[in-house]
Amino acid sequence: MLKGILRTDLFFCNHLGVMEEDEKDIMNFTIRNTRGMGLLNYIQKVAFADEDNGVMRTYIVRDIRTSELVGYFSLKTGLISLNERTIEVNDKNSGISIQKTLFDTLPGVELANFAINDTYIRRHPDMKGVGFVIFESFILPIIRKTSEHVGLKILYLFSLPYDELIERYKQYGFSRLENPYEDELHRRLKPQYDQSCKFMYQILYKENKKMQFVINAYDGKDAYERRMSVRAQHLENMAKLNEAGHVICAGGMTGSEGKLIGSVLIMNFDSREQLDDYLANEPYVKANVWENITVEPINVVIANAKK
Repeated sequence: MLKGILRTDLFFCNHLGVMEEDEKDIMNFTIRNTRGMGLLNYIQKVAFADEDNGVMRTYIVRDIRTSELVGYFSLKTGLISLNERTIEVNDKNSGISIQKTLFDTLPGVELANFAINDTYIRRHPDMKGVGFVIFESFILPIIRKTSEHVGLKILYLFSLPYDELIERYKQYGFSRLENPYEDELHRRLKPQYDQSCKFMYQILYKENKKMQFVINAYDGKDAYERRMSVRAQHLENMAKLNEAGHVICAGGMTGSEGKLIGSVLIMNFDSREQLDDYLANEPYVKANVWENITVEPINVVIANAKK
């Protein structure tokens, strides 16, 4: 009999309570860092009740050879509000102008709990990157499968405010919002259990998703005349790319003295190779206008935001 709703060569995953050993084994679950004792309290005292009440879905990950308890994670649906803004509207009854707060919403899934059993790690010190394997092999596939049936756009969590934990989640593909958006979201949505936690997110894409990149292209020395000589070609090329859906935003970069020193572009492409092909044929590159170019992947969350 095959083990688990999902499995890899190392681990398998089941809903909490599917195996008879779950209730006994979670009482032997340990957390290495005392700052994560809330995760221990949840799996030992709350998880079964939340499972029965439909509040949360918790999954148990076990070693495929020994069935040892490796870790657990909990998922629940949610709605994230972004891009808060205030507008003035006329009250229909009084005719008086009043302020109204609006925001955009994204349907999502919250990774509410995620913990590795320190007892297992101490028994298998050669096991490295267990958390990442669970995230890639079980958490993301479950969420992507769910997104085939209901609308899901964002995977998010509220991280404890410790630099090493936040950096680990960044390695998993999560990002933080910039201010003032982070402060606005925390004011509306921060959970009661930890008022110091930090919202982190990643956008969920279909398999044929486009990749987004931010390009910082700095002009070379004395490049102004070269720029002007091919500017019409550059703009014509950008218009074609925009029509094809590759341009999110683009514009000239000015230095502290207000002089044009380069360009900034945020663009969509199917792959990094497609981006490189664009740059190889970009008029500003071929004419040696841009001489120092940096490219970084980016997840665009808010477009056309308030100024």
